[in-house]
Amino acid sequence: MTTSDHAAPAAPRKRADARRNEAALLEAAAAVFVTSGVEAPVRDIAARAGVGVGTIYRHFPTRADLVVAVYRHQVEACAEAGPTLLAGATRPYEALVRWIDLFVDFLVTKHGLAEALQSDDAALGPCTPTSSTASSPCARSSSRPRPQRARSAPTSRPWN
Repeated sequence: MTTSDHAAPAAPRKRADARRNEAALLEAAAAVFVTSGVEAPVRDIAARAGVGVGTIYRHFPTRADLVVAVYRHQVEACAEAGPTLLAGATRPYEALVRWIDLFVDFLVTKHGLAEALQSDDAALGPCTPTSSTASSPCARSSSRPRPQRARSAPTSRPWN
């Protein structure tokens, strides 16, 4: 037997309209998170994206799924923007200034990310055995060991 005999089946490709809806939701959610935080009502995100509330839940079953997807989408956008900005600028400095502006916008949307992912609030989708669907952030991170929190903070740092 070869390795390809045991390969997992590829996830089905989404329809074009589903991909457009997902992209619109990610952009809308990022914008709403900037103004209202990650606790913003789902109906506000749906209205901004021009879709129904059910469409959000179809793509992102929990708020944590949505928050993580927005974060990943923006990380990818920042990473992809560098070469594009550099190719379109007359000087590297101009590209860097534009990329820093993009990165600052990215940072603004991260307010509340950690709280959403570590919350005990059921609306935010905590990582529990029943919430670990294949698409949830819980399932994606379950294969990695979670770091233990320090029991006591050190009084001095090696670089002090």
